[in-house]
Amino acid sequence: MMVSFVLNKYFDELESLLKRLGIEDKPQQIWNCDETSVQFSPSASKVISQKGIQNVVARCSPSKDSITILVTIKVSGGVMPPFCTVKGKTERSFQLFTTQDAPYGIIRTYQQNMWMNNEIRIQWFEKVFLQKCGDARPQVLILASHHSHEVLEMLELADKHPLYWPCNPIPLISCSL
Repeated sequence: MMVSFVLNKYFDELESLLKRLGIEDKPQQIWNCDETSVQFSPSASKVISQKGIQNVVARCSPSKDSITILVTIKVSGGVMPPFCTVKGKTERSFQLFTTQDAPYGIIRTYQQNMWMNNEIRIQWFEKVFLQKCGDARPQVLILASHHSHEVLEMLELADKHPLYWPCNPIPLISCSL
C-alpha cells in the first residue's frame, strides 16, 4: 500500500505545516489549485445502439479546439476567477470561443501551445493569486506535484509574501471538472 503510505505522510506533513504557521483553523488562508484541459469537440468514444447491430454511426468532430483552465479554490469555499489559456499568437485567438458566456471575471491569455508554461504560470501568480488571496499572511497554496509547477521566480515571489506550497503527491489521484 505505497499509495496510502505516501498520502498519509503528505497529510501529516501538511497538518504539521499548518500548525507551525498557526493557520490550521483558518481555511480562508489555504488554497488549492489545479489545471485541466477541456475539449469542446470531443470524439465519440461510446454510443448507444441496438444489440447485434454491426455498423453503428457515431458523430464526432475533427476539431481539437480546447482550452486549459486553472481553477483556484479556497478551503473555506471561495474561488478565484478562472484563468484560461487558449492556443494562439494574438488576442484574435479568443474569437473561436464564445467568451460572453464565460463565468464572470474570467481571466484569459493565449500561447502557442495552449497549455500553461512558466511565463503564463508566473503571470497567473502575480496578476491573479497575489492580488486575490487577501492580505492575511501566511497563506498556503496547494499545487499538484508536477515539475511545471516548480518555477523559481514563483518560489522567490512566494518567499517575499510569505506564501507556502507543500509538495503534493496527488498526481496519484486524478480529478476532472
